Amino acid sequence: MAKSLYQKLKLLYLLKIFREDTDENHGLSMEEIIKKLALCNIEAERKSLYDDMDMLDQFGYEIIRQKIGHTTLYSLGNREFSVGELKLLVDAVQSSRFLTKKKSEELTEKLTQLLSRYDASSLKRQVQVTGRVKTMNETIFISVDSIYAAMSNNHTISFEYHEWNENRRLVLRKDGHKKHISPWAMVWDNEFYYLVAYDPERKGLRHYRVDKIKHVNEEEFIREGKDCFLDAEIETYVEQRFSMFAGEKELISIECPKRYIGPFIDRFGEDMHIRKLDEDTLRISFHVAVTPVFFGWITGLGDQVRIVEPKHVVSDMAMFGAGICKRHSEQKVRAVIFDLGMVLVDFRYHDYMIDLGFDAETIRFFEDNIVLSPKWLELDRALTTEEEAIQYWKTTYPLYASFLDRFFEDYTEMVVAYSDSKALVKSLRDCGYEVYLLTNYPDKMYDIHSKCFPFTELANGVLVSAKLRMAKPDRGIFEHLLREYNLSPEECIFLDDREENIKGARSLGIRGIVVNHREEAFRKLFDELLVLGKYGEPAPFGETD
Repeated sequence: MAKSLYQKLKLLYLLKIFREDTDENHGLSMEEIIKKLALCNIEAERKSLYDDMDMLDQFGYEIIRQKIGHTTLYSLGNREFSVGELKLLVDAVQSSRFLTKKKSEELTEKLTQLLSRYDASSLKRQVQVTGRVKTMNETIFISVDSIYAAMSNNHTISFEYHEWNENRRLVLRKDGHKKHISPWAMVWDNEFYYLVAYDPERKGLRHYRVDKIKHVNEEEFIREGKDCFLDAEIETYVEQRFSMFAGEKELISIECPKRYIGPFIDRFGEDMHIRKLDEDTLRISFHVAVTPVFFGWITGLGDQVRIVEPKHVVSDMAMFGAGICKRHSEQKVRAVIFDLGMVLVDFRYHDYMIDLGFDAETIRFFEDNIVLSPKWLELDRALTTEEEAIQYWKTTYPLYASFLDRFFEDYTEMVVAYSDSKALVKSLRDCGYEVYLLTNYPDKMYDIHSKCFPFTELANGVLVSAKLRMAKPDRGIFEHLLREYNLSPEECIFLDDREENIKGARSLGIRGIVVNHREEAFRKLFDELLVLGKYGEPAPFGETD
């Protein structure tokens, strides 16, 4: 580049010299400035430099002039960020789990360029963050840019969603298919970056950890779910799903030494009622979602902190504490095993026959001689086919031949999944339990009915009697389940609506709960898990799929 062209850049190089080589404690003399400009192929005279510094002053860059003896030192006074502010930013970058180690170093280098070389070196020496977990996904910034671009263009995106495996590698989720969603917001919470998006298949908002997203592609389709997103009130959505204490809140009261007030305010904010009981004891009342995580947090404060109101929370806390003790001395629960009929699905054969137009007498006959007959159990064990069973019943009960044809013509409406079954299975899975389905079911009938069961895909395994040619309450089918999934009887709890099936499970040492009333049985299940099991931790945010 010709010298004349360098001269045109004089003002920019002068500002660069001030930025890099001066600060409030370090200035440059006129001779030093002229020499540094000369190294940049720029000639400068004192008079022109005075004018240049006046121009920088007028533009907003404060040039400090400090006379020391017979020498005047010049330095840059004001900067975009103070040293203290940049120290905070660099610490945030270095400690962020969202950023890879490489990206943290790159951003730190860029931030230090905003300081003089003297302050930059001291800043690098000061920020030594160790022991912080850093993400391993180097493609995060590409994903973030692509997501923001799609939101700006009001477009949908597709991506692959990954999960950690036992080898500490991010691998494609088992379903393997790409997500096609409408991105609406990016949220930073608990040291992770999340995408909040509308899922057209599930017709609702979902959330995804950005560091688990790969291969983001902007699509040409217009985003959906705007009303759903606006109705959700993003702050409420975030609070309910991001917080480790998320859920329905209630007013509780705590008694503790006054030195504990700091941790409570730090965790739950200042919106609490504080009453002094004596010189050293406080009673603190505040609203919180009472969850196992909350109990765990309280436990971590030690035995001088106790919940005093409401009484049912005191009782739940006591059971939680008992569970902690038991978990360190007994086998943890690993798996919950469910029967299907009358547990997760309503076997509504009575209403089904009413819908078919059967009279009361015919319904009673079918209940006694068809549905609850030994021949039906043969269907469960695949000892006979459906066609053979129908022919047997027609031969045995010829007056009911036409009813049998109607009963078996299209039995898709014979069963229906209970509305809360999927949520129950999902909550157990989210809490870390394995869930298995063990059902006596005719082969052909199960294949048709199971298409309407929304929870089967969430289960770790499904065993159907007809496919195994064995049925409950035989020990063999329980032994097969334990062997197939490498389970110990002591690790399992089994729920079934028939007492004889529960006895079959208990004969192997499996805990059993008879489901006479679903709500009561499930409450008993949760009570046993509380005392015996690894009481549920909240699902990691972003794993809602």
